[in-house]
Amino acid sequence: MRTLYQPGSPVMLKLSLGLRLTNSRRESTRTELRRGLEVHRLLDAGHGEATERAHPRFRIIRDPGWLAIDDPGRPGGPEVTGLDVAVRESPEDIAEHRCLAGLVAPRPGCGPSLLGGLLAGRGPAAARRWVVDYTDRVLVPMLHLYAVTGIGLEAHQQNTLVRLDGAGDVVGGAFRDNQGYYLAASRLPSVLARTGSEESTLAVVDDRLVDDRLSYYLLRNQALAVVGCLGEEGLLPEETGLVLLADRLRAALPDLAAAGPDGDRLARRWLDTVTLPCKANLLTRLHGIDEVLAPLDAQSVYLPAPNPLTGATP
Repeated sequence: MRTLYQPGSPVMLKLSLGLRLTNSRRESTRTELRRGLEVHRLLDAGHGEATERAHPRFRIIRDPGWLAIDDPGRPGGPEVTGLDVAVRESPEDIAEHRCLAGLVAPRPGCGPSLLGGLLAGRGPAAARRWVVDYTDRVLVPMLHLYAVTGIGLEAHQQNTLVRLDGAGDVVGGAFRDNQGYYLAASRLPSVLARTGSEESTLAVVDDRLVDDRLSYYLLRNQALAVVGCLGEEGLLPEETGLVLLADRLRAALPDLAAAGPDGDRLARRWLDTVTLPCKANLLTRLHGIDEVLAPLDAQSVYLPAPNPLTGATP
């Protein structure tokens, strides 16, 4: 709804949308626009290069430029909202990527989900392989980037792209957003050293809080949506999907531990902790919280909920 895309063009344009979706109006702030540019420059400077080498099939789709309007005579400040545009790169293979939300969303009255349609008739082995490849090529690279750089991706289903081959199998993944970048406070000095700046536009918060946010966005919102979709459509029992997910996370622990200080901390938490934070969207809405404008440590209401990976063993 917010993106103008033209096949063959090297860029696409992301516009503001003056509608409230979930918990905020979808209008870009200057911080978000500058954040996309900062991430672009960080990647150009080699920040995250280790993840690119370890997971060459995963990429961050960059926002290397933006335009906005200032009105110096405007009461309350010169920044005009709603007329901004973020310039987003459009990789040549972008047509091979699918938004995860679109893949797993139910389609009442229209047949199975898109993911269910891709795997229908191929048997449980194909569904098992899909979960394994998705975990290895989409989810684990995000954990690796966090371990290497301290940058946590707010990779919910809408911001997560899955690259598929002609048969519908997972061959890679990508992340797109210019808002959803957390930075663990302990890693701020390394980011500032890369950019040569005195401050960062990334959402700098305590390491523990980044862990909490990623536990919701990467695990609950993203990964469990895949397991839940396959289970709902009878392609793979949820218990089997959870075991596969936990198994691939365990297999990734050594590489994550080697990627950065305490790099396997988050994955181990997912595997071992009885409860994990869960975002309460209805309570957030009832409290009138706008996630874009609220303080970073109070962006949404989170509640502890049982961790479905606990006890997921072969």
